[in-house]
Amino acid sequence: MLTGTVFPGRTELGTGFAVLGRFLAGLLALDALVGVVGVGLAFWSSSVIGRWLADIEAVDPAEAQRHDDVYLATGVVSALLVLASAVLFVVWLRRAYGSNRVDPAALRFGAGWTIGAWFVPFLNLVRPFGLVRDLGRGLGDRAAGAGLRWLVPAWWAAWLGMNLVNSVSSTLSRRSDDLAPVESLRHLHRWLWLDGVSSAVTAVAGVLAALLVLRVTRALEVGRAERPVPTDAGS
Repeated sequence: MLTGTVFPGRTELGTGFAVLGRFLAGLLALDALVGVVGVGLAFWSSSVIGRWLADIEAVDPAEAQRHDDVYLATGVVSALLVLASAVLFVVWLRRAYGSNRVDPAALRFGAGWTIGAWFVPFLNLVRPFGLVRDLGRGLGDRAAGAGLRWLVPAWWAAWLGMNLVNSVSSTLSRRSDDLAPVESLRHLHRWLWLDGVSSAVTAVAGVLAALLVLRVTRALEVGRAERPVPTDAGS
């Protein structure tokens, strides 16, 4: 596909798409930053709980409350950022995938899958990756130098890893609710290393997703408003 080619019968991207892409990339970068904070928080929490276990009678209720408040606040901020980023990513992907700057001959799936693929069990482990990979192929020579060949699989591997580790971490955390106070602390102390890993993977996934969004958005902006190809070239 020649740089600047547009395909009739598909949706024109307005200037707001670039704004959406930059805003989404910023949110994803914030996700990554919160992940980095989470790694430090896991180390801090491990130190605090380790001190409590060494002398359980010396636990300060006020310090324990601060510890819980910090963890709760970080968790709420992280959850809100992930939710906002996920919604905007789907909106961004839908607009990019259906645009007239992507060769439809490279797209194996209908545009509706950019939304539905995330909600179908098991299929959501592979279909979103296929959608983004096809989107990169549909960019043709616009994607030259964007590094999408390695970036797309790296992003998806990090996304899957983040969800897997987060799921295991959340399950192990809930198990401490049924234990006696001291045993609960011991369990949490053992679990915190996994919480740190979860935060680190979240940071990596956020960085890769931000890079992906920025690079694809820039590629879609190359040669804007140049000549359309004949109608049969997009079929």
